Amino acid sequence: MRVVMVSDVYFPRINGVSTAIQTYHQALRAHGVDVHLVAPDYGSPGAESWITRVPARKVPRDPEDRLVRWGAMHKAVEEAVDQGCDLIHVQTPFVAHYASSFVARRYGIPVIATYHTLFEEYLKHYAPLIPAAWLRGAARNFSRRQCNALDAIIVPSKAIHERLSGYGVTTPMHVLPT
Repeated sequence: MRVVMVSDVYFPRINGVSTAIQTYHQALRAHGVDVHLVAPDYGSPGAESWITRVPARKVPRDPEDRLVRWGAMHKAVEEAVDQGCDLIHVQTPFVAHYASSFVARRYGIPVIATYHTLFEEYLKHYAPLIPAAWLRGAARNFSRRQCNALDAIIVPSKAIHERLSGYGVTTPMHVLPT
């Protein structure tokens, strides 16, 4: 089996998503699954053979994150899938999600995602001038649309499973603590 993981973040960016990807990679390899990751290029040396780095630029006022180029991400995901793929596993709901969903539909392969972050809890920190209730509603609608476009969702806890169900997510969800 070959899984292509796609993410808008990975090491050297240290966060829970990067750590979860590393954990998934190690666990899946131990079970004989070939994993390939498509992730941003942070400009640091040290290529790993299982990772395709996508050109990315710095995010204004955020020294750690990168914004991958839309076309480059689509091309990288398609090239990874062209090399053989049984499943696409999306790790972030940004460019990675849309590129993965497009390629999965085009090739007729399943696409799943891990829902790592309850964005309704974070958006107020990034947009403090917008009313918190509006941001929560927008985050819920965004999450519901994206999740319902997938074949399955991995959630790290029963609490997130219940929250997404409350948003109106109907895609099958599976609790797998990361």
